[in-house]
Amino acid sequence: MSDIVLGVGASHSTLMNTDWDKVDHLDDAHRFRDGLERARDRLLAAAPDAVVIIGSNHFRGFFLDMMPAITVGVGE
Repeated sequence: MSDIVLGVGASHSTLMNTDWDKVDHLDDAHRFRDGLERARDRLLAAAPDAVVIIGSNHFRGFFLDMMPAITVGVGE
């Protein structure tokens, strides 16, 4: 049996894929990055044995003719 030790959600913000030096002057960018850092710290503190990530990877592995609502990735 497993225990869920943490749940984290993150915005699909364009700030995720923007070069930091281009947005460093924006308050929203700092709030977004601070939130990701808090999530990282909580994940490290939880020290899980496994992590399940659910997201919509859009065009990473699919195209418009076969676009699922969510994808589940598996990795080491």
